[in-house]
Parts: sequence; C-alpha cells; structure tokens
Amino acid sequence: MHSVPVLISLMAVAASASKALHYTVPSSFKAAASNCTLPSEFVVTNFTTYTDKTDNSQNTVCFQYSDPDTKIQTTCQRNSTTTGSGPSKNRYGCDNAKIAFIYQTTGIAGLTITERACASGTNAQFEASGLVVPELNCTDTSTGTLCVTKQKSIQGDFDSFEPLPEMLSAVIYILHLSALGIAALAFASPIFDQYISSKGERVDASGGISSEFFASLERLSRLVDIAYCVGTTGIRQPFSCISRCDDFPSLELVTTWNTGVLLSDSCGYVAVDHGTSPPVAELLSVPQEKELPSRKTSGAIIVAFRGTYSITNAVIDLSTVPQKYVPYPPEDDEDELPLHEPEKACTNCTVHMGFLLSWQIARQTVLPELKRLHEQYPDYPIHVIGHSLGGAVGALAALEMKVILEWEQIIVTTFGEPRVGNTGFTKYLDEVFGLQDEGKDPKQRVYRRITHVDDPVPLLPLSEWGYRSHAGEFFISKAELPPKPSDIRPCVGDYDPDCIAGSDGEETDWPGETTPAKRSSNDVDALPNGIWHLPTRFNLLGLLFAHRDYFWRLGLCVPGGDPIDWGRDKYAALAINNEL
Repeated sequence: MHSVPVLISLMAVAASASKALHYTVPSSFKAAASNCTLPSEFVVTNFTTYTDKTDNSQNTVCFQYSDPDTKIQTTCQRNSTTTGSGPSKNRYGCDNAKIAFIYQTTGIAGLTITERACASGTNAQFEASGLVVPELNCTDTSTGTLCVTKQKSIQGDFDSFEPLPEMLSAVIYILHLSALGIAALAFASPIFDQYISSKGERVDASGGISSEFFASLERLSRLVDIAYCVGTTGIRQPFSCISRCDDFPSLELVTTWNTGVLLSDSCGYVAVDHGTSPPVAELLSVPQEKELPSRKTSGAIIVAFRGTYSITNAVIDLSTVPQKYVPYPPEDDEDELPLHEPEKACTNCTVHMGFLLSWQIARQTVLPELKRLHEQYPDYPIHVIGHSLGGAVGALAALEMKVILEWEQIIVTTFGEPRVGNTGFTKYLDEVFGLQDEGKDPKQRVYRRITHVDDPVPLLPLSEWGYRSHAGEFFISKAELPPKPSDIRPCVGDYDPDCIAGSDGEETDWPGETTPAKRSSNDVDALPNGIWHLPTRFNLLGLLFAHRDYFWRLGLCVPGGDPIDWGRDKYAALAINNEL
C-alpha cells in the first residue's frame, strides 16, 4: 500500500541528486547533503545601484534574489546602515540570513552571491557561490549616478562550494594565537638555530637532479629572496639592495611595484639579466636534434613576485571565496597589449579570489614593462619567479603571457606555491605548459614548482575545499638546510605519492583526485561533527621555518639574507654554473 509514495519520494531525491552541479561536493558533506537540495543556480532581478557624488555613505545596492531549487526568495541591499563582513569587509547579508553578496566594480568586478548549503539542518557549514556581471544603464543627476540593469533578471550558476567564512575565521584566529606562541618559544629555544623536521624522518627522493640544474634553481631562489626588499629598504638601480643584489652584477633593475597590504599585498620587481642564460633548446624543451641546439641567448628578463611578510596573513589569504577563472584580460584593459582569443577555454575553472585580485592589480605595472622589454629583447626568455603567495600570482601572470599574449619563451619557477585553483584549472595549466608529458626530461620543463618536505603551504588551500595541485613539482626531501642535488626529486603528474602529496597523508587513487577515506587517522577535526578538517599536515612550525627554507631561508631583506644563513658557505655547484 505504501510502495507508491515511497517510490515518488525516491524519484524526487534522485531528480535532485541528478541536477548538474558546477562544483564538487566534499565527500565529508555528502551525507548531510543527501537529505536536502544543494544550490545549483540563482536569479537576480531589479538590480539597482546609486553612487552619491559627495557622500559615499549614501551609496546603495539593491536587488531581489531567488533560487528555483531551494525556493529561497529574499531582498538584498547595501546602504549606510549595513555593515560589511569578511576579510575585506565587503560582504553583506540579505534579509534571508542564508544569502550574502559582494558587489564591486574594480578588481574582480561583478556581483558574487553566496548561499548556505542545507542550512535548515545542523551541518550548515558550507556555502555555494557564483558570479554574475550586471550590464548597467546609468543616468547622471546633480547629486549622483543611478544605474539599473539592462535586463530585468540575470541568471547565474553556483560554481564554487567552500566552508563558511566564520568557520575559517575562528580556525585562523586560533592558528594566529598559536603561531605567536610557537614563535616566541622558537626564538627563545635552541631549535630556532636548527629546525628539526616534525616528521622525524626523511622521505626518500631517489634519482635527484643534475648539479647544473640544481645551481640554476638555487640562483633563482636568491633572486626571489631579493623581492622581499621591495616595500622595506628597497631596490635601486642599476641593481642594488642591502640583501643579495651584489651576487648579480649583470642584472639591471627596470621597475618595482608595491601595492601594500590593503591591496592584496602585491610586491615585486622586473629586471634584465645581460649575462648568459642556458640554451634556448634546454629552456623551451626544443628537441636537441632540431633548430638551435646549442645557441646561447645573451640574457633573460626576470619577473619576481614576493610572498607576504606576515605568515598569518598568508593563511588568511587562503580563506576567501573562489572566483570563476577565464583567461581573458579585463574589458577595461588600457595597456594596448596585443591580445588573442585563447585556442582552448578553461572549462569549469575557479581560482582563489585573493590571488587573482593580486595579479589584476600588479599587471597594470608589470605587463606594460614586459611588453617594452619583450620588443627590445625578443630573444630573451622571461623568467617568472615567486615565493609563497608570489608563486600563486606568478602562475596566473605566466598563464596570461602564454595564453593571451602568446609569448612562447616563458619559464616559471615557484617556491612554496600554494594551490591556485580547482581541478579544471590545474588541468588547464598542465596543458598550457606541457606538464602532462611524464616522460619529458625534468630539466626541460618550463614550469618548475619547488616544494619542501615540511612546508604545509603547497597543500593549502585544502583539497577538501576543492583546490588541487598542478604538475611540474620538484620535491626537496631533506628537512634541514642546505639540500644537495640528490635531495631534490622530479615528481610525476599532479599528485606523486613520493613527493609533497604523499609526504603527509594525501593519498590518491589517481592523479588529481584525493581520497579522503584513506586520510591518516591522525587528522583531527576542526569542528566536532567532522565536516571541516584541519589535517596534521598544517603544522605551524612549518609555516615559520620550512615554508621559507628553499636553498636559503627566504623572506628577510638584510645583509647576507636571513641570519640563519650567515656563515654558511655558498653551494659547491655555484663554482661551475651561475646561470638561470
């Protein structure tokens, strides 16, 4: 007698589950989501803005929101009485507390909508987010500008699924206090002079790399360390600073940029190396039997992206809502650069909003200078280097140079680069830089992502949040400084179990897909119901030490570099090669 209602109920659940989602639901949340409808798409109607010419407190944003799947309908507005939240205080709630929005006309322009998933239950710790860009008709008046959308309604898709900001903020605050305490103990303890691996063992890295290639990576680590002088004591022409600039007499400083911590903390420099570089064939993976097998270029162009000064800020930088990624420049691009439609689109790609904003701000300085240098020195390869946050920004910068500007001689080297985007993004980056060819000679890779055995940052943001690592990894398996060529392992694919992913419990069934069910039983839950995890791989000492230990201890602009490196001999390999 009850079979028909049960069948109808099952069919309704199946229909909800089969609805196409543009994001990945963490396996730890799937049980909670089985009894509710997940956000898939949304509709914004009557979107209106008003900008006052004299009093910014009178600026307003107003619209109606509806979700046809979860049946939520609400009014959203921002005015002089509303208070923003989030890291940038630009997130505003709607009348329905499950919905929030961010609207901005600079940086990542558009309207970002967030909706709490399964908010009626006890496990509402995730939210879906999506972006739409309203097309506005604006009218100027004597007091301000009124803008309304050309279309009455705008439909958007949710393409990201992340932990709620308040969950992240609580954990980050705890991490901040813990890091301060650990730092105080570290500076007062003998272990400050010799950081011992928290793992207690060394991961095997059979094979190693050549001394020549080792010397090239080591030289690039010193060049990226110099970027930490930008925003402090500075870098001056021709190429002078209080840190390691004297190591590079053939470099000529072109420009520096520093946006400050309020504008995504983007800093770095552009320089030209008029010394000798490795053969073009070696740098660009040109088969040796083909054209230009032994040609030497006369130099190289260097673009160095600095990491953040504050380790805690670096963690907070990992907590913002992902942004849909399309490798196109902004519509208001005024750089007059030669732009091209990419041959292949980035499908279902999202990236970290903070990383993308940092690049969008820096590109206004970087790209015009690079265009001029590229025209002046067309045979010079462009080396994009970055540490920490700078590695993520460098990845986005290099993609634009390759895909949009169609510059071929791009070589990327990052140290402690965090995860930039989701699975779609990593597959796209792998394809653009030819990182899928696992049989290629590792030193011919044009993207080298250097990681360290005890550095947690390359494993952040967490895979549980939908972020993935891309290929091109070289893994430093020795915890203490200094490493040797035999300590650096060329890794295979996006997730090599013998490299950073396997060094601390991120087991995989196949490249690009982690298996949470196999995670170490030592992983602890940040929240009691186990939906949001803080794995053991996120170790605080790693942030203070290992995240900076790439050939040298990076991140301090003082004579001779960080004091831990004072008195250390230069690497033996430097005597035979000081090239890029």
